[in-house]
Amino acid sequence: GQDSSCHLEPSGEALSAGGGGSGGAVSVVAVRVAGRGIVSVDGGSARARCDNLCAISGGGGAGGRVSLMYQTFDTALLRFSAHGGRSNGCTHAAAGTIYEAPLRALTVDNSPLEGHIERMSPASALTPFPTGLPPLFLLRVRSRAMVGFPDQKVERIVVERNGFLVTSPGRIHLNATELVVNGTGLVGCLMCHHATLAANNLPGCVRNCPLFELNITRARLLDGASILGVQVKILAQSLTGGSTSAIQTSDLVAESYLEVVADTISFGGRLRFSTIQINAASVALLSTA
Repeated sequence: GQDSSCHLEPSGEALSAGGGGSGGAVSVVAVRVAGRGIVSVDGGSARARCDNLCAISGGGGAGGRVSLMYQTFDTALLRFSAHGGRSNGCTHAAAGTIYEAPLRALTVDNSPLEGHIERMSPASALTPFPTGLPPLFLLRVRSRAMVGFPDQKVERIVVERNGFLVTSPGRIHLNATELVVNGTGLVGCLMCHHATLAANNLPGCVRNCPLFELNITRARLLDGASILGVQVKILAQSLTGGSTSAIQTSDLVAESYLEVVADTISFGGRLRFSTIQINAASVALLSTA
C-alpha cells in the first residue's frame, strides 16, 4: 500500500460532564501493512471529576478492539492503540484489545494512563478475556491494564509494567507453557482495598478471593513481580524468582495456604503464607521473609 501518515481515531471523547464513550472497532485484512501514524480505538476520558465514587460524573469509556490479519507488516512507524479513558477521581476505564492473527498474539495495554492513576485504584477496570479466540501463542498485559484469566492454554504469557492478570468469576485456572511477570506485574487476586475500590466484581479479600491454580511449565518472576492470593496452588516444571519478587497472601488474614509442586525451584523473593507446602526435586530458597 501507499506509504502514508494518518491518524485514524474512532474514539469516544466525552463532550460534556458525562462519562466518556467506549472506543470503536477496527479490522484490518491485508496482504501487506505499511505506513506510519496511529490507529486508535481509545476510550473517551471523562471531562468532570467524579469525586463521590463516580456519582458526580460518569467515568471513562473502555478501549475498543483492533483485529489484524496480514501476511507482512513492513513498518515500525505504525502504532495501534486501544487504551481506556481516564476517570477523574475513580477507577480508570478498561483497556481494549489488539489481536494479531498471524502472530496469534493478544495485547492489552493501558500505557497512556501511566501517571494518571489516582488514589482510587492502582489498576484500571477489568478487561474480561475475549471469548472465542483461536489458540493463542502470546498474551501481553501491560501498563495498568487488568485482564481476567484466559479460558484457554496460552503458550507464552507476559505480564509487565504494572499489568494485572487476575482471577475473575468462573476463571480460577491459569494454564501456560511460559509465564513471565516483571516490572511489578501481578498475577492472582488484588489486595482487598484495591479490589473494593475498583468496584467491578473483582476477587480480593479472604471472603471472595478463590483458591486458584497456576499450571505452568516455566514460571519466572522478576523486578518486583508478585503472585497474590489467599489459597494458591502452583504446578510447574521450573519456578524462578528474583530478590524483589513475591508469592504472598493478598491480605493480612489468619489462614492462608500456598502449595508448590515443581521439578526445580530457585526463588530469592518473599514467600509469605501461614502454611506453605513445597514438593520439588531441587529447591533453592534465598529468602522467605
